[in-house]
Amino acid sequence: MTFLTFFLKSIRYHRRLYVGLFLAVIVTSAIITGALLVGDSLTHTLQSLSHQRLGSVQVVISTQDRFFRQDLAMRMENLAQIRGTSVVRINGIAINSELSKQAPKVNVYGVESEFWKFGRSENPFDHTDDEVVVNQKLANKLGVSVGDQILIRFELPGLLVKDSALAS
Repeated sequence: MTFLTFFLKSIRYHRRLYVGLFLAVIVTSAIITGALLVGDSLTHTLQSLSHQRLGSVQVVISTQDRFFRQDLAMRMENLAQIRGTSVVRINGIAINSELSKQAPKVNVYGVESEFWKFGRSENPFDHTDDEVVVNQKLANKLGVSVGDQILIRFELPGLLVKDSALAS
C-alpha cells in the first residue's frame, strides 16, 4: 500500500469526522467575523453618540462632593487655551407641596449662560434666574406643568467628606 492509497482510504473512512470538523470551522469563522463586524459597528456608534452628546467638551473635572472657585475655568482658559465654564451638580429632593408629592435623588444642575455655548445651539430654555427647568419625567412624577412652583432641597457640602470620622 502506497502512501497516497493509505491517505485516500483514511479520508474515506473518517469522512464524517472531517466533514463535521470542516463545518465547525466554517461556522466558527463566521461567528468570529460577525462578532468583529458588530463590535466595530457598535464602537463607531457609541463614539458618534458620545461626540454628539458632548459637543465641543474636551475636559471635565469632577470633584464629587467638593466645590472649586469659579475662576478655575478662567485660569484653565488662560493656561491651557481651553474654553471653559463651571457647572454645579448636587443631589437633591424636588417637592410639590400643593400635591404633597416628592421625588428623591434628583440631580440638580446649576449652569451659567456660557454653558450653552458648548452645545450645538444657544440656550434652548427661556427662563429667568429664579426659575428652574425640569425634565418631563420629573414633571410627571411631581404633577407640575409650566408656571407651577416646586421646592428643591439639597444638602450643603461641608468642609469634611461625609464618610470621615470627624464629619458631623
